[in-house]
Amino acid sequence: MQPWVQKAYDESTQPLALAMPVQYGARYGDDGMEVKRRAQNKNHFKLDEWRINGPLIMKALVCILVPPMIFFWTSVFLSFYPHFTMPRRTWLIVSLALLPVLLAIWASVKTWNMGLDARWTIASAILFAAAFGAGTLLGDMNYLTNMHHFYFIQSLKSYSNIQPAEISGAQLMDAGRVQFAEGTKLLIDMGMAFTMDNTFCVAPIGVDGGNGQEGPTLASYDLWAVGKNCCRTSNPTFACGDYQNLKAKSGLRQTNEGERLYYALAVQQAEAAYGITASHPVFFHWVEDADSQMQSYFNNGFRAWVFMSFGHTTFNLLVVVLLINILKYPTRALFRDPHIPGAFALAHSGHHG
Repeated sequence: MQPWVQKAYDESTQPLALAMPVQYGARYGDDGMEVKRRAQNKNHFKLDEWRINGPLIMKALVCILVPPMIFFWTSVFLSFYPHFTMPRRTWLIVSLALLPVLLAIWASVKTWNMGLDARWTIASAILFAAAFGAGTLLGDMNYLTNMHHFYFIQSLKSYSNIQPAEISGAQLMDAGRVQFAEGTKLLIDMGMAFTMDNTFCVAPIGVDGGNGQEGPTLASYDLWAVGKNCCRTSNPTFACGDYQNLKAKSGLRQTNEGERLYYALAVQQAEAAYGITASHPVFFHWVEDADSQMQSYFNNGFRAWVFMSFGHTTFNLLVVVLLINILKYPTRALFRDPHIPGAFALAHSGHHG
């Protein structure tokens, strides 16, 4: 054994002469010296073991909180009443949510150009942009599917005890919900279908003759029940909505402007086929309770908004947790310590020479 190795061994095995002041908790006696140590908080040791520090927590909190706020901002304005009352200005308001996205992109470029670690800034820019895109897309879809129908019908008037033989379509142009009088009947045998990608079905709302008899012919059949893909061109018998429900005597206004043209074409075909006249046709969905049906649009839209908000927040949180486990290392190692080039050689260099 070399002399310097023997000397180091001898020095390391000699007992140490320690002295500890009494005020530090040292106790002298037959048992020798005992040092009383305070109980240490090991939470920060656990964080150190997980490689989680203050800057990392702050970056993660930004990515956890900001994307749901962007999603909330865009989806609320696009799903609810502002989209109906001011459709163009609503998109301008929604576009304000692009500011944090642009700021995150600018910070990513600047950090990258400075030669610093830009992974968190790039990740935040992606999360912000994803929240903006998801909020605008899902919010607009929710509005078109549910909320537009509710706000459109709610903005119109409600009529009750309407006699189809005594009122014209021009008098009900502002009708959103109509409760028809007793004796009103859906004339399903006078249905008609117009096909353009989808099949658009119509049937006139007339008067029941009683005892199974056909009612009187109207001067103008202006009130029509409508539905989509609930009849066939070969058999245009109307089978839409609550057509089989004997209690159904209500009409809920048809709200899709793009489909209204096809229903009008179906009415023109019915005029030619049955020799009737429809001077000012107005279209309704045949239902039992128009008020509850209208409210169901809002309920479905609100539930959809809650579900997609919760889903985005949860998904964003899971992504941030995954990013913490990836980006806490100086390299892109996942759930393990990074492999440092030359570490094996440095650890075993004592065996040589």
